[in-house]
Amino acid sequence: MDTNTTDKKISFEDLTKDELVKKCKTFLTIVQKAKQSKRVLQEEIDQLKMRLESTEKKEVPPAVDEIIQDLTEQKLNFVVAMEDLKLKNESLLVNLNQYKEEKKRLGSELNRIDSENVAFKRQVTRLTDENEQLINHLESLEKQIQELNRIGLEQQQQLLELEDRNQHNSKQQEKIQELEKMLSISLDEIKKMKTEAEVTQKEKHSEDNLEESNKVMQIKEKLKNYHSKIIKLANNIKQLKEDKNVILDQFKMYTDQVKEWENKLNLASKKLLIFVKTCEKENETLKQNNQHLKDLNARFMEQLEAHKTDDEKSKELEEMDTLKLKNLKLIEELEKSKESQLIVCSENEKIKNENNGLKNIIEDLKIEINNTSKCLVDEKKNSKQKLLSC
Repeated sequence: MDTNTTDKKISFEDLTKDELVKKCKTFLTIVQKAKQSKRVLQEEIDQLKMRLESTEKKEVPPAVDEIIQDLTEQKLNFVVAMEDLKLKNESLLVNLNQYKEEKKRLGSELNRIDSENVAFKRQVTRLTDENEQLINHLESLEKQIQELNRIGLEQQQQLLELEDRNQHNSKQQEKIQELEKMLSISLDEIKKMKTEAEVTQKEKHSEDNLEESNKVMQIKEKLKNYHSKIIKLANNIKQLKEDKNVILDQFKMYTDQVKEWENKLNLASKKLLIFVKTCEKENETLKQNNQHLKDLNARFMEQLEAHKTDDEKSKELEEMDTLKLKNLKLIEELEKSKESQLIVCSENEKIKNENNGLKNIIEDLKIEINNTSKCLVDEKKNSKQKLLSC
């Protein structure tokens, strides 16, 4: 009995709510039928007791005593079986309540897992969108870096051009210095020529003086032209120096700005790489959690499927056990056990044969009881006739 109950408990744990309700309904119908059979048996026992009380004063054959003992033992067995059924019914109700609570808990757990799965999916989609945005931002930063590199190359080219101009200006400065030297030399010559002209003017008052004066005027014109050219060259050199300083300042500012931009871009790229790595790690963990939840859900569904198959097997075993117990309890119930015997015949042929054998035994017992009662009545009549004849 203990092993059977433990097997039943193990099999009941795998049952669903509907199957447990059906199982309890079948047990309740069995209990009701057992109660009815108990009542009928009690009535038959009472009738037999009445018959036995009427025949107590006479000698009772040993077969009748054996039959009565068998009937009392069967009655005790029926009472014990009824108590076992009550205990099993109570345990089944307790198991049913436990299974209901377990089903509610599993349903809430499944809903929680589904909600977490949906939240993880949303988080994964959000992280993928953020990852795409970061990739686009990184591409734009790479384009800006390329543009800055292009600007830096242009600035380097301008700096090279400025160096070439500076070299050219230095050459022109050297030429100017040479011209200034030549101009100083020419001024000295002019002074000499002036002195010579003054001397000649004093000495000569002729046409030669006019020629010399013309030469002097020509030299003065040349000197003016040289002087204007020198001033123009000095202004150009000054302008070139100013342009050179401005360009050098701009180039220094651009190089500083490019370095600052490069530092900022390096920091931003490092932050982006760290953020992308963290996003990838979070995405990987979320994928692992999602896969773990999927595996748990699949295992849970497999367990449910396995419980269903085990429930079908345990259902057949429980039906076999209940039918055997029902047949043992309904030994003396001939007319009312036909319906249960038909159900048993449809479910299992072996139990039908056993039930038919038990039915034949019950019929034989009834025939024996009827025969013994007839014999007792005949003996009573014969004894009365003998007494009357005496």
